[in-house]
Amino acid sequence: MPTESRPPVSRRKLGIVGLLAGIAAVLVVITGIRAREDSDTKLKEWTDNQAIPTVAVALPDAKVLNPTLDLPGRLEAYNRAPIFARVSGYLKSWSADIGARVKTGDVISPARKPARNCPRRPWGAAER
Repeated sequence: MPTESRPPVSRRKLGIVGLLAGIAAVLVVITGIRAREDSDTKLKEWTDNQAIPTVAVALPDAKVLNPTLDLPGRLEAYNRAPIFARVSGYLKSWSADIGARVKTGDVISPARKPARNCPRRPWGAAER
């Protein structure tokens, strides 16, 4: 196999290529720095403009205020359950209605308590 030999590159050509590469690198660095400075300047201007507070002034006026808030919707129970009072006795009678004026110590309604250990009395049996 024949070997091809390349002629040696002259120092002058290497110097010119190196100088051009250096100039290209310096130009890339300068344009990058310049682009960052421009973007920093634009960012500073935008930030300064955004830092100015915008305030809307509302003058007070006399209005009738509605104490309730009316919203659309419907409120409904999830389950329906009857509620019964749990009293451990029965009323014999009552002597005052709802809203009547009573004094401290007045008996409004005497109650009788059924006997728990006794067998049930038939209806109409006299009370002891």
